[in-house]
Amino acid sequence: GEYERALRDFYLARYRDQRPDVLVASVDAAPVLASLQRELWPQVPLLAIVDDRLRMDRLQEGPYLRANWTKLDVRATAELALRLLPDTRHVALILGSSPREVAAWPHLSQLVRSVAAGREFIGLTDLTLAELRQRVHALPPDSVVLLVGFMQDAAGQNLISRDVLRLLHAEGAPPLFSVHETMLGEGMVGGVVMDYTLLGQRLAQRTLRLLEGARASDLPEGALHANLAAFDARELERWGIPLDRLPPGSQVRFVEPGLWARYRWQAGALAGASLLTLLLLLGLLWERVRRQRAQRLNQAVLESLPGAVALLDRHGGVLRANPL
Repeated sequence: GEYERALRDFYLARYRDQRPDVLVASVDAAPVLASLQRELWPQVPLLAIVDDRLRMDRLQEGPYLRANWTKLDVRATAELALRLLPDTRHVALILGSSPREVAAWPHLSQLVRSVAAGREFIGLTDLTLAELRQRVHALPPDSVVLLVGFMQDAAGQNLISRDVLRLLHAEGAPPLFSVHETMLGEGMVGGVVMDYTLLGQRLAQRTLRLLEGARASDLPEGALHANLAAFDARELERWGIPLDRLPPGSQVRFVEPGLWARYRWQAGALAGASLLTLLLLLGLLWERVRRQRAQRLNQAVLESLPGAVALLDRHGGVLRANPL
C-alpha cells in the first residue's frame, strides 16, 4: 500500500550507506524488511517471526533469511476455557475493528465455533466500545468470553486490549480468557498465552548466534514456541475452578499468601512474647510453691523442738515460736 511504499522510500534514503549486522523483523514488518534487505543489505542475515504460514512461504528463505512461525493459540485457549468451566452454554468471542482484526475474524470465529460445538456462539465484533460493554454486561451467566484483541472499535477509536479487558472485568463480565500473557493480572482467568518475555529471550539467543557469525540458514527452522498455560489464582477462586482441572505444568500466579505467610514476623513476635510471659508465670508459681514448702519445713522443725523456742528478729521481735 501507499504507507509501505513511503516507509520503503524512507529506509532507502536513510540507510542506503549504512550496513547493520543483523536484521530482526516481527509479523507485519517481516515482508517489508525482507524487501529492503534484498535491495540494501542482501548479505545481512534477517531473522523474521511471522504468524501466517503463507506469509512465511512468501519470504523465500535462504542463506541470509530464516523465518520462524509463532502464533496466538486461540483454539487451545477456547478448549481450555470449556474444560475448566464444563457447564458453559454460551461462548463469546471479542475482536476489534482494525484492518488486521477484521481480516482475522472469519478464521478465528470459525475456529471458536468448531471448538464450542453444541453451545451458542456469540460474535462480539464491529462494535463501539460502549456497545461492547453493553453486550458483555448482558451475557447469560453460563458464558465464557474470549478476548483476542480490541485494538480499535467500530468508531475508529484506538484502544489497548488490556485496558478493555480490565474495564469489562470491573463491570462484572463473565469469566474472561485471552491469549496474551500481558493481560494476566488484569481480570482474566488465564489461557494458553503468548509469553512475550520468553519470545524475546529466544529471539535474543538466535540473534546472538547471528552476531557470532552463524548464517541465517543455520538457525532452527519451523515453529518458535513461546506459549504456556498460565492462570490468575484469584480468578480461579472467584469462579470456583479447582486446581486439578488445570493442564500439567500450568503456571498459577497471584497466589494470595495465607495469614501465617502474610503476618509471619508479627505472629512470631506475638508467639515469642506469649511464651516469655508463660515462662515468667511458671517461674513465679514455682518460687511460691518452694517458699511455702520451706515455711512448712521450718514450722515443723520448730514444733518438734523441746521446751519453749522462739525465732527473733535483730530487734528482738518474735517471728515464730513453738507452742508451749
